[in-house]
Amino acid sequence: MSEITTGQMRRLMKGSGGDNPFYTRKSLQAYLDNPHRFLDRRSIFRITVDLDSSFEAMIEAGNYRSVDRNITSENFPVKEEGTYELELEYYEFNKVVTGEEAIKFLEEAGFRPVTLSEFLAFHSAYPIWLDNFPIAVLGSCWRDSDDDLCAPYFVEDQEGRYLDLRKLNRGFIPHCYFLAVRK
Repeated sequence: MSEITTGQMRRLMKGSGGDNPFYTRKSLQAYLDNPHRFLDRRSIFRITVDLDSSFEAMIEAGNYRSVDRNITSENFPVKEEGTYELELEYYEFNKVVTGEEAIKFLEEAGFRPVTLSEFLAFHSAYPIWLDNFPIAVLGSCWRDSDDDLCAPYFVEDQEGRYLDLRKLNRGFIPHCYFLAVRK
């Protein structure tokens, strides 16, 4: 397939209402090369999780501008091996919820939150879907020095993608997404 041209990028941005800092040549080319990977936000997302990849390689593949210094293979160990397929869905609340409230809701709905390895596989498979959406990864948690339970939290802005930690007892903003797997 041919590469996207600057003129095509300009027309797409103009049609979307102006300059969008999240449209890059790389992300648009990825869409053109494999459009079936970029589905409607309300879809079920099919991914392959490869636990044989090193934790560091999975993090590096995300091209994050910054990763919290506590997101390490020591604090978030991958306890299994092998490769498996998974179908993910997401939940969004129109209010501030704590991590505990979100986990309780997901479990009552017959889901479990995704793990960090599953999130990283999702991010690799659906890179454009993440634009502008904060995502809480509640299936992998770590206790900080204050004994607070923290979960990885993805956010993106005009300067880049960030993988941070957020305390579960603090509120997650409305329209934060919670990826989940049916039990």
